[in-house]
Amino acid sequence: ESMGGAIALSLALKHPNLYDGIVLSAPAVNGAKEVLPHPAVVWFLMTFVVPIFATLPQAPFEDVSDKCHEDKALVARTRLNPFSPQGKKLRFSTGAALVTAVRYISGHLSDVTTPFLVFHSEKDTVTSSASSQLLYEQASSPDKTITLWKEGWHADALLGAPLHKPLMQKAYALAGDWVRQRS
Repeated sequence: ESMGGAIALSLALKHPNLYDGIVLSAPAVNGAKEVLPHPAVVWFLMTFVVPIFATLPQAPFEDVSDKCHEDKALVARTRLNPFSPQGKKLRFSTGAALVTAVRYISGHLSDVTTPFLVFHSEKDTVTSSASSQLLYEQASSPDKTITLWKEGWHADALLGAPLHKPLMQKAYALAGDWVRQRS
C-alpha cells in the first residue's frame, strides 16, 4: 500500500508497457493533508535542508503507525518488525523522494494507461480515498476498476487480521479475480 503503490504508478507512468496490470491498495497518489507538512515547509526542506542533511533521520513527517490499523494489537506487533518503517523517522532524502514521486504522479494521472484495480478505505487518513477516486476518474486506461471500502483503515485490507479478516478476504478475492480475468 501507499509507498508501494506510488512506486508501481511511477514505473507504470515511465514505462507504460512494463506491466500488464497493477493492483493498488491505498496508493500514495496525492499527499494526505493529515500526513504531509504545510507546503511552505515542504518547499523549505526540499530547497535548503535536504541537500545538506539528506541522511539525517529527522524528516518532519508524522508517524502514521496508529493510523494504519484499527486493531491496536496489530499496530504494536507491526512496530516490532525491524523492516517496517512504522514508528521510525524518515531520512530527509527518503521523505524528499516520496514527496517528489507523489507530486509527479498527481501531475500525470491522465497519463496512466496501464490497466489497474485500486481499492481504498474511505476511513483512511494516511492516504486519501479521494485521491484514488481522482486516479480512477483521470487515468486514461480503458481498463480500470475502483472499490472503496466502508470498513478498515489504511493497511487493513491487506494486513488487518484478525479484526478485519472479512475485509482482507474480500480484498484478496477481488485482486485474485481481477488478475485471473486478465490472464
